[in-house]
Amino acid sequence: MTFDARSAGGGANRHPFPFIGMDGQRYELPHMKTVKSGLLQEFTGGSEEALEEIAGREVYEAIMEMSTGAAEDLVQAWADHSGTSGKAHSPSSQTRNRSKRRKRT
Repeated sequence: MTFDARSAGGGANRHPFPFIGMDGQRYELPHMKTVKSGLLQEFTGGSEEALEEIAGREVYEAIMEMSTGAAEDLVQAWADHSGTSGKAHSPSSQTRNRSKRRKRT
């Protein structure tokens, strides 16, 4: 039998993760298992640029408004929702870098 990545781990039953930001607005993050593996690895390695690409600008900014503790709890709840093991990296534990983002191909 040949593994076919096109039909494995698809989006069926992989609901987005909803959360309420500091502004009281509702936001959503995609189910972690629907995110490209390389991009998720970059995020768990501490890349804020990867988080922005995963979440989108508006959701990213909402997360950046959170305290470090709240952001860590959010990321852990997101990982739990997605059924992933281990503690994901908190985006607010990095120093914010406003340098030019590299382009993805």
